[in-house]
Amino acid sequence: MSNAIPRIKYVKLTIVENEEEKKKTITIKKPGLGKWKQLSDTLDNIINALPDYLEEQGEEPEEFIENMEPIDLIEIIPSILRNASEEIIKLLNLGTGLEPDFIDEHVALDEAYEIFQAISEVSGLKKLTEKFPFLKVIAQQQMRNQLSPVQKQNENLTG
Repeated sequence: MSNAIPRIKYVKLTIVENEEEKKKTITIKKPGLGKWKQLSDTLDNIINALPDYLEEQGEEPEEFIENMEPIDLIEIIPSILRNASEEIIKLLNLGTGLEPDFIDEHVALDEAYEIFQAISEVSGLKKLTEKFPFLKVIAQQQMRNQLSPVQKQNENLTG
């Protein structure tokens, strides 16, 4: 099947040990259902950190989620890192099998971005939202549940 999700992706890391650069290639494999659920739950935790970040940036969380593409989440990871760094490390750990301490010490932000893209691709996150649009509706509903009472009241007045 030509539209199949790739089973494996490789990401190259540059690690500095004893003032010396070393290359390391990590393998990101398509997760089984149990691992996929863990990845999905961790991603939910990261997404739940979005409302605070978006409000700080003057964005309307509901509008952002309605128009969000998977790449949008990837692009704002550096900014939400301070609010969800433990969850991002957990996501990278689940997707790669690398130890959290290793990720914390050796994986740079640009490499984390590449790893997340590879995890997203082999996990089928984008293809799933294309095939099952109701998943986007579920994400929107989760975002609505994160709104403060005042925001919910405003949404009821405008929606």
